[in-house]
Amino acid sequence: MERVGDCCCTPASASATNDMMNKAIVTYTSLDEMKAAEFLDWRALPAHERLRVAAELTLAAYRMKEPAQDVRRIQRTLVHLQRPKR
Repeated sequence: MERVGDCCCTPASASATNDMMNKAIVTYTSLDEMKAAEFLDWRALPAHERLRVAAELTLAAYRMKEPAQDVRRIQRTLVHLQRPKR
């Protein structure tokens, strides 16, 4: 892995657009090395940030599946089945 440039900027939040962003260019020698670095970056995030990003990705996937709907939650029918007692 080779780093080109260096930036001491704080990471920008999703809603802020005026914050500085990390503009370091990194080149990798293999896909495995890139995936390992991506995994380490992902694990470096706090748990609440990882959950927020996972929720955003889930909502984005549902929006791609049904773009006509503004999906804010999983659309499911809840069914309560009564079973006879044994």
